[in-house]
Amino acid sequence: MSLVPFIGSPKYFGPILHYLRTNSIDIPSGYKLSSMRVEAEFYGIQKIVDHIDFLETEKKNDDNLQRGEYTLTLLVPYLKSLPRPPQ
Repeated sequence: MSLVPFIGSPKYFGPILHYLRTNSIDIPSGYKLSSMRVEAEFYGIQKIVDHIDFLETEKKNDDNLQRGEYTLTLLVPYLKSLPRPPQ
């Protein structure tokens, strides 16, 4: 086992150390995923990088869905107010 010098952010090293001890990824709320990803890349821990990429993709998908639902909520009353074409 070789030693890796600690030169990163102490805040983000805790979750990385937790992963190295337990093989479990636990990123506390309030931590910036982008900063956590930089630290994981620096230490070469691809599993954490992949996990963060997955979380960021899920968040983007959720944000897009919420924006779509909001747009639909605004659009439906307008569409209902339009005159219906004759049948």
